Amino acid sequence: MSFGLLSDIQISGRELFDAVDAMVSNFLLPMSGILIAVFVGWHVNRTHALHDANLTNTRLGNLWIWLLRYLVPITITAILLQSIGVI
Repeated sequence: MSFGLLSDIQISGRELFDAVDAMVSNFLLPMSGILIAVFVGWHVNRTHALHDANLTNTRLGNLWIWLLRYLVPITITAILLQSIGVI
């Protein structure tokens, strides 16, 4: 429909399909990554998360939890801010 019936519709100078693609890839995917990392890192029971990732009682498991809680949300936030032009 982007090349036919809806080809005349533009949002911010982009065709409808391109505007939706930009919104999803620049905003929705990074936001969902942040939400998943925060959810697994802080709200899922640590024992269950490590068991499901097959990292029970390992140093790698502890590092994985730490990354999910701190580094991943910060890094994805920086990527999100860069994609919307703040950084």
